[in-house]
Amino acid sequence: MPIPKKAKNEPPKKFMSRCMGDDVMKKEYPDKGQRAAICTSKATESISLVDAVDLQLKSDADKKAGYPPNCNEGYAEKDGKCVPVEDGERASFKYEDPKTREVYLYQRRGIYKKNGRILVYRGENK
Repeated sequence: MPIPKKAKNEPPKKFMSRCMGDDVMKKEYPDKGQRAAICTSKATESISLVDAVDLQLKSDADKKAGYPPNCNEGYAEKDGKCVPVEDGERASFKYEDPKTREVYLYQRRGIYKKNGRILVYRGENK
């Protein structure tokens, strides 16, 4: 169960995103809360207490949005972050992971990949 290591000059926020989206971490810690706690502890190992508290407050906000590539409902991945989806941009195309059967919604039809698997198109979201 190797936990990702933070690079020397990697910002804690960027490390959190990378750690939360790591395939091994998702397999070992499927519960997002537990995975977030472990990633936060690694991200804050070499920073000040004030910066650690600031990161924790931001991480609490991120729990609502999720972490790329697994953004929660109402959020979409954009530039490596989960951002709220505008009303005019609501996702309307369903894609399913053939192994886990998880369903993902996208704004456009296309070829999408999650966890190394190509998603299967399941139609429009009505």
